[in-house]
Amino acid sequence: MKKCLPLLCFLLILLLSACGGKEEKADSSGEIHPHAFTEWGFDATHHFMRCECGERNKVATHDTIEDDFCETCGFFIYAADDGSYSIRIPNAYGSIDHQMDFDAHDKLVYDWHAEYEYYDDRNPKHMKEYVDGVLQSEQTFLLCENPKNGDVYLAEEIYYAEDGSQEILQYDEHCNVLSVTMTDSVGEIVTQDVYTYEFDADGNCIHETISTNGIPSLEMFYQPDADGNFYPYHCIYYTETGEIESEFFYDALGNEIG
Repeated sequence: MKKCLPLLCFLLILLLSACGGKEEKADSSGEIHPHAFTEWGFDATHHFMRCECGERNKVATHDTIEDDFCETCGFFIYAADDGSYSIRIPNAYGSIDHQMDFDAHDKLVYDWHAEYEYYDDRNPKHMKEYVDGVLQSEQTFLLCENPKNGDVYLAEEIYYAEDGSQEILQYDEHCNVLSVTMTDSVGEIVTQDVYTYEFDADGNCIHETISTNGIPSLEMFYQPDADGNFYPYHCIYYTETGEIESEFFYDALGNEIG
């Protein structure tokens, strides 16, 4: 029997090494195995540390403060009267980059997350957003040349459809649309609307032209009302060949006149 002791000691050392310092605890089925409580888990009322097998440890009530923010787990928790709830997780820059909505039975019904890139001054540079792991859109922000318009502006948005087609919108730093491009599933341009503007000395738009696939499709002329707000008073619509199709005039309330 004494000859078996070295072997038993060796097997015991291997078993302890395999645990890797993880806590050994019986799970809900009564089975005992090493647990690694390394991830935050949560529901509408509690947060806890979670093992990959689903077992919970250190369960505690959310210590929410103003705006339903839990100081311990760092999540925003919004609970509805019907038992459903939403969890929103901010990143290190304070932007929400993950939202999960659950029904009253803790079933995940909506899973949105975003991937951000930032400039050195912490302003957003690029963002991708996903729903259920599928890319939905991208936004690109550029630095403003005119400080009066802020630090950055939304320069481009891309929206992805299930069939692979895309809608691409580009803007200037005054929030004016520069172009709207529709592509098919292989990236070929289907239609492209290009916007051009004329401004008065105060920066008010007085004339806007939209060209579709290189041919003018709409012109709008603007003038101020009694309060100084500019409105479209004259609109010209063109055919696909660039011929005038119809022409309308409007008053400051949007009523057609003349």
